[in-house]
Parts: sequence; structure tokens; C-alpha cells
Amino acid sequence: MGAGLTIVDAARHINGVVDVDLTGVSCTDCHGSAADGTPAPPQDTTGNTATAVRGVGAHRSHLGTSGWHKEVVCTDCHLVPASVTATGHIDTALPAELTWGALATADGATPTFSGTSCSVYCHGQTLQPGGTNITPTWTTVNGSQAACGTCHGLPPGGTHVTVTDCSMCHPTTNASGTIIQPAIHINGTVELVSNHPAGWSAPTSHGMTANNTGFTNCQACHGADLRGGVVGVSCESCHPGWQTDCTFCHGGVDNATGAPPAAVDGRTGRNTIAVGAHTEHVGSTSMHVAWDCTRCHNPKPTSALSPGHIDGDGQAEVIFDWMNPSATYDPATGVCANLYCHGNGSSRLGTADWNTNPTLQCDSCHAYTWSSKADLRAMSGKHEKHVRGKGIACVECHATVVDSSGNIIGLPLHVNGQPEVSLRRGGRFTPGSPPSCNPACHGNEVWL
Repeated sequence: MGAGLTIVDAARHINGVVDVDLTGVSCTDCHGSAADGTPAPPQDTTGNTATAVRGVGAHRSHLGTSGWHKEVVCTDCHLVPASVTATGHIDTALPAELTWGALATADGATPTFSGTSCSVYCHGQTLQPGGTNITPTWTTVNGSQAACGTCHGLPPGGTHVTVTDCSMCHPTTNASGTIIQPAIHINGTVELVSNHPAGWSAPTSHGMTANNTGFTNCQACHGADLRGGVVGVSCESCHPGWQTDCTFCHGGVDNATGAPPAAVDGRTGRNTIAVGAHTEHVGSTSMHVAWDCTRCHNPKPTSALSPGHIDGDGQAEVIFDWMNPSATYDPATGVCANLYCHGNGSSRLGTADWNTNPTLQCDSCHAYTWSSKADLRAMSGKHEKHVRGKGIACVECHATVVDSSGNIIGLPLHVNGQPEVSLRRGGRFTPGSPPSCNPACHGNEVWL
């Protein structure tokens, strides 16, 4: 037929076949909108524009850019023909065939359409249970079927963790539940990120972070005991026994007590306050027996979760035990003061620089044979008279502690919080107020 409705090929007119020339016809000539170039209804091929009609339905809700999901394209549900006359396009009766593309079948989904409702990947067919409407009605277009919680639970059920802040694991959303990366929401992949920073698996990273910030953030997900919590993941699954293994966070280099080196952050340098003189204290030396951690950390924690242990202040609490009841420690300088263990054996006025490594000898703490009169007089009783005046060696009165050469032979009796008097030549020493001495070398005398 030509212009003016004239018949231009009479042989093909009224021949039992409706001849249609579709040259130049585009998608939007039959459905969709030529104005915006979108082939998805409204309107459908019969001119309907109401979403309540199956041919229109939720087409426009799917196609086009979105503020909360990846753009759905025609091929996700239909085989888009290469031309109007392509096989399978307009050579079959309505409704349009659904062939289901990669998005609809993602995660092993097997899409179906009942004629009124869909069951596809993008509406939660394969997600954990909990979605309130995973088979949405195609012709209901009011936003209710796209709300959070319709495709998956908030949070999902099943084995999914019960955390309600999706942003902790999923970069698509923020803490308020708003989709902030729509391009990767409903894209066929569960977008999952670890809430731990890079390098978190290293014990030094675990320990240092916990030491500096405490366990509060960890417990929010892993529970108060860090054995599962809302995420259902126990730290014990990778680190069995870690809570009572002191060397998991510190120590384990010079000995197995947990005393550094290494420090929580991995440092091992002797001049580091976090390392300091730990080894010299927890190990037996030529001057004293090995001391338990409780000597300076009293009470010693029994677990990583013990109160006051890992409390987020980034430093160990120094609380001295009975041997040094008035001692103080300055964490800025590493200096201990008012010490018995570094004192002269009588007063509790000793000082020590924790992170230096001095060569200790007898007169490092108390007066000795070559000491001044003043130092000897500062000792208890008549030390100056005996040591300087009479030249009496320490072994004469402390025979179970020291030998004639000045070597410590009774480590458990040296620096043990009390004077150990054992008269080499016989006699007795009576502590008290005042103390008295009755040795073989002279009669009974008051030791003052």
C-alpha cells in the first residue's frame, strides 16, 4: 500500500496473507516509550499503560538506574531479538517468553513465573531464610516488594550471623541500612568483606590492637567470652587455648612465662620499656630465684579476659605484691622507687631503672665491705662497726646466704623480704624490738 492508501501490489492484496513491512521498525514502535528510548512498558503491545496489567507490570521498576540495586536489563528475563522479525519474537502468541539470564539464575537459582508472581535469584530464592516476600507479585508496583527484609531477613536466618549492622560485612550498605553502592547490590555475588584490617591474622596485630583499644569491639561480634557471639565465630577455632596462653600476645622468646621479649607489638629490644628487665626478673640469676609475674603484676591475670588485664589503655598495670608494698612505678620513665628488692636490706628506698641493663653487684643495692661508713651506717644495726671496724665478712652472720668469697649460695634466702641471719661460728640471733645477737665471738648484745 502506498501513500494515499493506494494499492501498489495488487497480486499480494487479498491473497490470504497479511503482509507487513517491518523495515525500520524499532523496539519502542510496539512497546515502551519512544520519548525516552526505553522499550520496556508502559506501554505494552496492546497499548496498556497500567501496571495492574500483566504486559506492563513492574517493567519500569526493574529497568533503568536505581538508588538501591544494580540495573536490571532486558536480557535478564528475555531473549532480546536481533531484529523485529527474529525467530521467537513476534511469531508466537502472547505473553512474551521468559528465558532468564545470568542474573535471574545466579547462585544456582531456578527462576519461575506463575503468571502472577516471580521466584528468582534477585528476590531471594537462594538466600538464607527470612525474606518476607521472595515471590513478589508482578503487577504490584508500590515499593513494598522492594523493601529491605522482603528478599532476605534482617538479619537473614539459618546459619547467618545475627548481627543487624549489615555494613560490618557488606560494603553495599552503611550502618543505618542505606544502600550506598547500588551497582553491586543484587549483582549475582554476595559482596562480603572482612571487618578486620589487613594483617589482622598476625598475633602482634591482634595483641597490639586489643592492648590499645580493649576487647569491646571484638566482643560486639564475637561475644563477651569471644567464643562465638552474634557472628558465631570463636577465636578458639583458630587459636585453641589462646585466652590462657600468655605467649600468644607477648613473651615466649627467652622463656615460656609470657614475660617479654617479645612485647605485645613484637619488639624485643632490651631498652624498650615494654621489654625492659623482664627476663632478669622471671629467670633465676646469680642473685635471686626466678620471680613470678605476680611480683609486679598483682594479681597476675589468669586469662586474657581477666578484669584489669587488657583494658584498652595500651600499657600493663604495675601493682607490686607484699614484698614491695610502698613501691611506685613511673610508666613514662620506667623508674621504680621505694623498693625493698633494690634497697639496702633495711629500708625500702631502693630505685631501679627498668629499661637499662646495669651490671649488678652487692653494693648496687646495699653496703658491702668496701662501702663508706655512711652507707654501712644506713644499714640496720651495727653493720658499720662489724664490717669496717672489725673487718668481719658477710659470711660470718649470713652463712646460709653467702660464702666467704661473697657469692650468693642460698638464692631462695636472698631478696626474699626478710633478713636471713645464720651465725657461722655458732650462737643465735633473736629478731624483735629490739633485735639481739648472742654469737660465739661475744656475749649477748642488742643489734642497734
